[in-house]
Amino acid sequence: MLLQVIADWILPTYNLLAINYALFSLWGIVSLGISITLAYTEVQITNPRGTFLLEFLLIAITFTLSFATGKALFNHPINPVTIAHRGVNQKNGVPNTLESLKKTIKYHPDYIEMDVHMTKDNKFIVLHDNNLKKLAGIKAHPEDLTLAELKKLNVTANNHQTKLTDFDTYLKYANQHHQKLLIELKTTPNNATDFANIFAKRYYANIIENHHQLHTLDFQTLMILQNDIPKGNLNYLMPYNLTIPEENIHAYGMRYSTLSPDFVAINRQKHKLVYTWTPNSRLAINKALSLGVYGIVTDNVSQLHVAIKEAQHWSDAERLLQVLLYS
Repeated sequence: MLLQVIADWILPTYNLLAINYALFSLWGIVSLGISITLAYTEVQITNPRGTFLLEFLLIAITFTLSFATGKALFNHPINPVTIAHRGVNQKNGVPNTLESLKKTIKYHPDYIEMDVHMTKDNKFIVLHDNNLKKLAGIKAHPEDLTLAELKKLNVTANNHQTKLTDFDTYLKYANQHHQKLLIELKTTPNNATDFANIFAKRYYANIIENHHQLHTLDFQTLMILQNDIPKGNLNYLMPYNLTIPEENIHAYGMRYSTLSPDFVAINRQKHKLVYTWTPNSRLAINKALSLGVYGIVTDNVSQLHVAIKEAQHWSDAERLLQVLLYS
């Protein structure tokens, strides 16, 4: 860190993060080499010059690879897409309702993330949970009720009360105000296939024309949608960073607590996008910014805007500190 602070002072216009990363790696390799040498001091070296050249070559290769790794991990712009989680900002309304959408649009997020369930009569309601107990106080699933029945319910959250909103109304308002949506399709084992087919057929043209995005946790639904929706409008939600699927997927949504620099860097090199959800504290947002994700889904989009502006002025030392803290 001291070396990085000095470098920032002497050469403030150069990004030396990759070099510093290589220096850290080189320090580790040299330390290991010294330890091995001390452990075998009784061994007689018959060709000191050849041994030195071999050690120098290994160190040079390690330094080069580390530099390349550091460049891939850290040398990226900090300008992520901003996404308001469930259509709210700082608890300014009941999530996933028209009232909160109207308020949150004023904060100018790039996207508003929201959730859609299919109803008993094969229509679509804007709602996150698969049970209405928490919001409406009744033990029922969205698929058990018709759209008309769902729209009559009073829902309460964040000290606000309103009615549920059907997807057509929500979508129409967003389009009228040129607000792009990140739409999560909430399927169940009972309706996954029907959901994907009906939704794609009904909203394909609208999604393409207004540049909306779709994402889902259900891989089967994603594969069905790929037959009708361009891959540039489809994202796959992965709760945990366990592996990188090899399928032809344009973008991933990842829980921020499971993100790692290598996951983001590998996908960046493959020209795939990585969104992360849902960092709400300033520390969590800084982690996401330091890793260089494409988009950030948060409940506090106004704070995210401020954090991005500050992060864009991080010195190399500050950026390195963020990476070391959160990697």
